Amino acid sequence: MADLAANSAGEEIALPLPARVRVMLPLPLPEPLDYAAPSGIPPPRPGNFVRVDLGSRRVIGVVWEEADGAERLPVEKLKPILDVLPAPPLPPDLRRFVERVAAYTLAPPGMVLKMAMSVEEALLPRAPHRVCAITPSGAGLLESAELGQKLTPARRRVLQALEDGGACSAAELARRAGCGAGVVRGLIAAGHIGEEFVSGEPPSEPVPDWQSEGPPLSRDQEQAARRLVERVHGSGFSVTVLDGVTGSGK
Repeated sequence: MADLAANSAGEEIALPLPARVRVMLPLPLPEPLDYAAPSGIPPPRPGNFVRVDLGSRRVIGVVWEEADGAERLPVEKLKPILDVLPAPPLPPDLRRFVERVAAYTLAPPGMVLKMAMSVEEALLPRAPHRVCAITPSGAGLLESAELGQKLTPARRRVLQALEDGGACSAAELARRAGCGAGVVRGLIAAGHIGEEFVSGEPPSEPVPDWQSEGPPLSRDQEQAARRLVERVHGSGFSVTVLDGVTGSGK
């Protein structure tokens, strides 16, 4: 039955029940399990990754489509979804593929789903990480070194690496400069390098320009490329074997 609450007049009113959500878990289960939608936010949609309780542990699963005619527990007895993860949803085509592979191989669909989401860490928000950046003091020190003032070669390489390559972790900075971590820590302690936490999300990569011209081809490569293009335009089945050393541009 629905939960009851009292209104301003002291009368009991029925609170709306949470929505029922089916969640496929990456476990050897024959079908998705029912959970109650989290309160305060819209119900998650099919494909969303969610975190739920299962016995004494917490599991990440995928919201699945509704099934007709299934026997259900009353929604008020269902465990609530704990969290909706900010990862992109699992596309409908991939969800149908999971079902098809499970039916074809007589395997539990949850075990097929496990292969599609085997690295759970990829679904979680990235933790903020600490990076090093050159400070005005460090930039001034580097400029003074260029004017002849004394600066050890290792420290100069570190500051130059930051100025040329931008902010990075302390370990990456030491690798760039070809020095030990102690040199980086010394510059941080002296105030020539600052540390700050940045968002864990990596910067977005530019979309590759597939229309840009590739490297120049040799005569043999041009001949092979021409034949491949002709076969593609022919829209028929064909088999082509390219002979050559691995990495030679086949």
